Amino acid sequence: MNNLSIIQNGHYSSDYGLKTSDEITAMYNAEEFYDATRKSWVVGNGREDEKYVIATYRGLTRKVYEIIEWYQIDVNGKTRWGFNGHRPVESTAR
Repeated sequence: MNNLSIIQNGHYSSDYGLKTSDEITAMYNAEEFYDATRKSWVVGNGREDEKYVIATYRGLTRKVYEIIEWYQIDVNGKTRWGFNGHRPVESTAR
């Protein structure tokens, strides 16, 4: 029992401390989030029923997008799907 140690980082520790400029950009750049979120989905025929997509980064929700339409993408000979959308208007009612 003397050889026990804790090797797991603390929860949410990746959200603090030193970061590269690419990591900071990914955390806060809305356009980059949109481009990274909207492409290369593996979805079936039920995709037309989906209304929203949630973008997460390192376990935290960063953005929510409303899907307007789906379009087909070829990725290395495989069919994938992308969507065109926008961020829904946030309610100011409380």
